[in-house]
Amino acid sequence: MKPIDVTFRYDGTSASAGKVKLLIKACIVEDVEFEVPAEYGYLLLRPDKSETAWKFLEELNKAQLLNFAKTALLKEAVDRGFTRAWRRLEEFKAEAPNGEPRFYSSPRYMLSGQCEPEWKADEDYVIITDGSSAFKFTLSRGFKVDLPLNVYCNPEDSRRYSLTPQTFKEAAEHVSEFFPFIKELCEADYYITRPRGELCFNKFFEDREEAYKLLREIRRDVARRKRRDEIFDTLRAKGILEFKAGFLVYNPSFSWRRSVFYVTRNGEVYALDYEKITKLKEVVRRCVEKGKVPEMLKPVDNDRTLREIARLVGKVKPELALVISP
Repeated sequence: MKPIDVTFRYDGTSASAGKVKLLIKACIVEDVEFEVPAEYGYLLLRPDKSETAWKFLEELNKAQLLNFAKTALLKEAVDRGFTRAWRRLEEFKAEAPNGEPRFYSSPRYMLSGQCEPEWKADEDYVIITDGSSAFKFTLSRGFKVDLPLNVYCNPEDSRRYSLTPQTFKEAAEHVSEFFPFIKELCEADYYITRPRGELCFNKFFEDREEAYKLLREIRRDVARRKRRDEIFDTLRAKGILEFKAGFLVYNPSFSWRRSVFYVTRNGEVYALDYEKITKLKEVVRRCVEKGKVPEMLKPVDNDRTLREIARLVGKVKPELALVISP
């Protein structure tokens, strides 16, 4: 629609012009990437509050805080005044990690982008962060801590290990060592089982040398499994990979259990027959990196499947495609 110039009377929640009233539910401020409450927009426009409101907003915009905290501070300025909001902002700045890992309480409703006016903590959790990465822990039953709120970095979506009074004390006393340890362990979550992760985590507090030995083993396995996934993703993207003993062909029109085929250099076609996707990926990695022929193979004699495999092979070996095609 074509923009029009209209004079409205604005009260922070609605704008009126004659008999027309527009309800204002959101405020967008140029160069501000977090939510600005509509009521705060009113303060930005109000002549006797504008200068203070803009100054506070600009300071918040520069602050190294999570967006939910910035929005909550604006709400606090609206509801309780700028003096209180400024004081809380300065408190948050004073407690900031600034690159050094620290433990913090976990704010309620962090993930929903909301915070209670009292800035209450979720007493079941603590968070460790250096301002760039953060990791969340559950606290053992009945164990409470009194820590500043984490308004600096959202925790990674990783496994939550549990801390007891004893292990929390140990972790806090050796926080500069504990943080890189837990960071690497949490980043490996996708590739290791829960029992393996728990064993390594608990060993940090029982036998540090053994814990690092387990972490090194995890590091090697994670590197191999990441490489496994990279190779499989490349096969899916290209449709065909050549290796020492022939070709691997990927056909997405089949279920994943029947999606990868082995083609020998003389044109024989076999389907890789593995129950688990992780095993299939590992076999593909060994083919590509070590030239090993898959063990679990089923001959393919279906004409439709052979024609589809021939089409894919024809992209890199037209002469072999002629041998494959029925």
